[in-house]
Amino acid sequence: MTQESRRLLRTADALVSALFITAVVAVIGLVVSAVRGGNWTTVREAMFVIGILLLTFGTILTRPGVRPRIKRELEDDDDEARPQLESDAETPTSHQKRLAALLNSSNPLTESERLSRGVRFLLAGGLVLVVTFGTEYW
Repeated sequence: MTQESRRLLRTADALVSALFITAVVAVIGLVVSAVRGGNWTTVREAMFVIGILLLTFGTILTRPGVRPRIKRELEDDDDEARPQLESDAETPTSHQKRLAALLNSSNPLTESERLSRGVRFLLAGGLVLVVTFGTEYW
């Protein structure tokens, strides 16, 4: 893959993440609105507050002094720490194997190639606020 296509894939990955978070925030706003009596203003207020929180959290994570936690890779001598399948456990069916292969191949980017979590939260917070602004005129 070329560098340009990798950059485009990283951007698309971050935008999909932001769209997913925005959809979750909208559902949370709708639930809060239903609990409080079904007023559309409640949805906008909930989305606004969550958008500001996402922007704040994303800003904190993108500060230069903050380093994300790095997952420790298991070494060969840590094999006994891994859970072992019981002898009477089910073996995966062909459908389960195909589903696992599909899920594992769906994101060709490694974790180091993806945009940072802070940048993704910043994008999601900005998108939530844009959607909130757009709903003001509905």
